[in-house]
Amino acid sequence: MTQDPKTESNELNKPAQSEPASAVQDTATPEPENPSAVFFSPVVFGVVLVIAILIGISMTNKDQNKGTLVEVPVEGREAPYRKFIRDARVTIALAQKELANNNVQAAQRAKESALSDLRRAHKMAPDEAETNAELGNFLCSTRQFLAAEPYLARARQLDPKRAEIAHTYAKCLANLNQMDAALREIAEATRLAPNKIELLLYAGDLSIRAYKEPQAIAYLSLLLKMSPKHKEALSSLAAAQTRTGDHLSAVRTYQTYLGHYPFDADAHELYQQMSLRAGMGEELIADYQKRYKDDPNIMYGRLLARALMRFPDKLDIARRIISQGLSENANNIELQIEMASLEFLSENYKEANRWLDRVIQSKQSPDKAFKVRALVARAEKDVTTAGKMYQRLVERDKISANLGVISLFRDTKDYRRALERIKKIQQQVPRAGQLVLTGIAAEVFLESGRVDNSIDTYTKAIAKGGGRPHVYEGMGRALLVKGRIVEGIRAFSSGLPGKSKDPVRVRGKESLLLWRGAAYALKGEFERAKEDFLAVTKTEKKHLPYAVYSAIAKHMLGELSAEELGKVARFHHQGIFFKNDRLFFEAIALEMSGQAAAAKLKYQESRQNTIGDESPARLVDKRLEYLNKK
Repeated sequence: MTQDPKTESNELNKPAQSEPASAVQDTATPEPENPSAVFFSPVVFGVVLVIAILIGISMTNKDQNKGTLVEVPVEGREAPYRKFIRDARVTIALAQKELANNNVQAAQRAKESALSDLRRAHKMAPDEAETNAELGNFLCSTRQFLAAEPYLARARQLDPKRAEIAHTYAKCLANLNQMDAALREIAEATRLAPNKIELLLYAGDLSIRAYKEPQAIAYLSLLLKMSPKHKEALSSLAAAQTRTGDHLSAVRTYQTYLGHYPFDADAHELYQQMSLRAGMGEELIADYQKRYKDDPNIMYGRLLARALMRFPDKLDIARRIISQGLSENANNIELQIEMASLEFLSENYKEANRWLDRVIQSKQSPDKAFKVRALVARAEKDVTTAGKMYQRLVERDKISANLGVISLFRDTKDYRRALERIKKIQQQVPRAGQLVLTGIAAEVFLESGRVDNSIDTYTKAIAKGGGRPHVYEGMGRALLVKGRIVEGIRAFSSGLPGKSKDPVRVRGKESLLLWRGAAYALKGEFERAKEDFLAVTKTEKKHLPYAVYSAIAKHMLGELSAEELGKVARFHHQGIFFKNDRLFFEAIALEMSGQAAAAKLKYQESRQNTIGDESPARLVDKRLEYLNKK
């Protein structure tokens, strides 16, 4: 079913509601290998060549026959519909020029004229692949995907061997959320033109959008064999590797990327995140120390300081580097934010706010300033200021800001509004994000005492494919709160990787072992608990949160004091550590060591603290009840 041209022209500049900004590029007219092909298809070129030859012959005959022209045979003339296609292409180029000059109305008129010409061409030759492809491509490029689909489908039927048509059709289907069909089309396009880089890049990106990460990695790796320095391909490959949880490979890809594009600040940020997730914190610091030594510019100094700030014992070194940078450039906003972050981690909240207020009052205040200011306010229990900071971020359409708002609602025990906000943003994120939000909703249910709702929500998340470590961990914790310790142990065990090589499950094993050990301790099976705690301490990952898990386990085994544990824990999640969990684990450690009275006091402290992540209040009550009977 096609759309009326008037309706379509009114929709020309209307953005799609559910498509990310990057899709504007995705739906652009596919660029042919030869720029001249924008105006001349191979058929048209042949026709023009014939005309040129005939004109040459006619000129010769004119000289020989005193001006008599040789008439061009009818069958050699250009098909009439192609004139309208050529005119439309010229008009589209004019529209793009007008748009670049911010002449929106002129661009709109040009687009409407182009659409009219393409419709006339299609009416003259409705069974030509060219007219269907041109009209479908134009409608797709102006984001009228529903109207474009039948024309592109027909073009594919009429000319199944043209990779460009399959490419555009794949884009159209993807924007209509028909991902399986889109993947089939782009796979066919890459088969028809296996060495065409733009096809492989789109195939990789589309596979990432469709959660087919191994497929994406295959496409992008093939592209990079042909073009090893391809910027977008390297970036997309790292994203696909990250999505699989293979952070080590993502780190290597970012290292390759930064070898070619060393001053891409965003890539450096992602490189740091992946390095820390892969347990390569020390290697990361060594890398930036070398970069900074070889080229002591502000960016490398800031990034080195940020890497150092991930470790409690390296804050002084980070402070010296940032201070030196500020002495050379006192107005550098990024350095000011880094200093504020450092003061926050050092619990110097007044100094952190002094730096942040200075940045926020400027007209160039970046998002990170608001995020850090919100964290400082939460640490100071200044709910009003934290709310204002998150609201300013939400106004910039940041999903992460909404997560901050949800955390703030949890801080203030406003669980109803937290759940409402989760429901509001759940449809704005891809499937993986929806599962994360489902897990957060389950945590909120648990915090609010609706334990059955929490277990039910975790069960649904697992059924929908969300069987990742944090989901099993949450399920196990909820079951412990209900007093169903054996079932909790079973849930923790289900999340462990076993023989699986899935990097996501391997990455989450430390926290699962930690909680399973705690469950065994609650059951009175201290030897089995110690086995799990010992396994956690053997991890070679030095960065957070693994360092926190290891510290807790060492504390349980009596190898680390509560004070030392608290020092490590403060750095988890930028200073907001799950305080209740830490107190809970400390209580278990005391109970395991036979200090029942001290354990009882620690359980009571845990019971009274409910800010941050969930405190298994009912489970604490059960332990207090047990200790009171001893």
